[in-house]
Amino acid sequence: MKLKSDVLITNRTRRYLAPCLSLAFGESFRERMNGLFKLGLGIGDVSCPEDLKDEKAIYILIDKNYAQSTFGPSISWLRMQEYFICDYQYGSSLNYHMIVVRLPEVFHNAFDNFKNSRYSSMYNSEELAIFELNGLISERDLKILRRDGEELIFFVDYINEEFNTDIKAYEFEGEIDMPINIEDESF
Repeated sequence: MKLKSDVLITNRTRRYLAPCLSLAFGESFRERMNGLFKLGLGIGDVSCPEDLKDEKAIYILIDKNYAQSTFGPSISWLRMQEYFICDYQYGSSLNYHMIVVRLPEVFHNAFDNFKNSRYSSMYNSEELAIFELNGLISERDLKILRRDGEELIFFVDYINEEFNTDIKAYEFEGEIDMPINIEDESF
């Protein structure tokens, strides 16, 4: 993942996988995280310790410049949570700090489906309804996760234009977003 100072990275981890964190960890987690400037979210970090490589975890990169008053209390609180794995300075910048949280087992299937770009298999209809009710995900992303017919038509049109094909929407059986690129989902 390519970082740019002061620029939020909106990758598929942020769009499709991050909403389950609020659902899994609750309002206190959401409030703490809302007080931090999250540059990016990912499913791995090449610089993390080897024993974390197989964890089903989310890596959250914070820019402490924009959270000076909230960073200390938030990281102290996070370190006491059962889902907290670790945190560390990221790269050579003293302002970047990585937080790693473990996904609860109930979302391991979502994580595996995400890694295999099976977005419409990540969540059940009840979980998607909760995301929608609480504003945890955009309307368009909900349509992608639900494999909405209207969004399918837009995506097939995009595929046809981009790759000079002539696929019919009713023939298309795949997901309605491009597969993940692991480089865009990892630090």
